Amino acid sequence: MTALEELMTLTMRLHELFFKQNISQNRDYVIQEIDRLLDERSHIIPLLEAPTSTEETKQVEAFMKLNQETEHKMQSFLEDLKHDMHSSKLQRKSNLSYINPYNHIQAADGMYVDRKN
Repeated sequence: MTALEELMTLTMRLHELFFKQNISQNRDYVIQEIDRLLDERSHIIPLLEAPTSTEETKQVEAFMKLNQETEHKMQSFLEDLKHDMHSSKLQRKSNLSYINPYNHIQAADGMYVDRKN
């Protein structure tokens, strides 16, 4: 198997991960799998050579199209993940505020300072 074919196979697996998995339920597994597949791809990319035939050129074009779709889906996954993390942080802050509503007030009760000269 050539480096391009192996890269194409890994990219297809990454693509299928986004389009066939229920990402919201298996988020930890999806993140681990994305990390593993991207790591494997990073080892293969330096081994690529320039296409020498029209068949290889067509394979490269197909790979580029698939890669763009996968990148777009990965970006939307990342944005969803950031949004969920932000919502979780706000919810945690709201829960803490409910438990101790006067925590954020910093007043020196019972202290009087005369500022007249």
